Amino acid sequence: MGYKVKWVEDHLGISRKALRNYEKLGLMPPNIGGKYRDYSDEDIDRIWSIKILQGLGYSLAEIRELMDNKEADFYKSISDKVVELERKRDDITNFIEFAKTIKLTGRVPTTKQVGSIRYSEFMEYSRKNWNFYIEPKAASYLNAMELIQDAKEQELSEIDVDRLESLAKLMGDYQEMQHTYTINAYYQILSRMQSLEFNSEVVQTVVEQLFCFLSESDSAKEIGEKFTRVFFAKYTAPFFLEGSDIGEINISTYGRGGAEFIARAIAFFGGFDSIDDLYEL
Repeated sequence: MGYKVKWVEDHLGISRKALRNYEKLGLMPPNIGGKYRDYSDEDIDRIWSIKILQGLGYSLAEIRELMDNKEADFYKSISDKVVELERKRDDITNFIEFAKTIKLTGRVPTTKQVGSIRYSEFMEYSRKNWNFYIEPKAASYLNAMELIQDAKEQELSEIDVDRLESLAKLMGDYQEMQHTYTINAYYQILSRMQSLEFNSEVVQTVVEQLFCFLSESDSAKEIGEKFTRVFFAKYTAPFFLEGSDIGEINISTYGRGGAEFIARAIAFFGGFDSIDDLYEL
């Protein structure tokens, strides 16, 4: 059976230009049948194989070597390709997790050792320590965070907030880095709730979950009974206002409106009628 160029284009996703290039490079026998070429079953099988091998990352020159050189070690070549693809898969998985982390927290993953550690060492460390989404407890929490963050403000329900509360309780024994990401995720969610009133029930419920989560931190335990709603508001809300390096960072991260909204929501949670009241003795 003969196959026309149009059929090959439609069914195999190969352009005429690519087919001519195959011929030019010796991957396909030249057209000797006139202006319009018919492709045989053998030609179709060969084109199919070329396309698959290209998808695996082989260059056309490498494919020609594998197909036409009888001494080529195909088994070794494909074994090496498996190792290469698995490494790429790990890198892609890692960057997907980085992207999700940035989406949730508004911050780019980094390390305090920047300047004294090689980038490759950082990547290896991150694979072992930042792989949150394959750890069952972290994955359930972060996926819930994503669902809530992706929802429109009006779609946030009591069930969503309850999920935050129950899942946050699972995070108490996590490392400092994960703890920080969780806090930033709360702030990111709050910054996206600006269409609501900062003193509304749903906003205040999220702030309460943040407060409860922070209450379980080592720092809060060191403070002890002094870590109250008032203390939390008085020493957290100002970090989202102008006047400090941290404030400028948070304004840059959550936007000026988002940062101010977070500050107002936290201040109200602590019993302050206005942000100005935070600075009164």
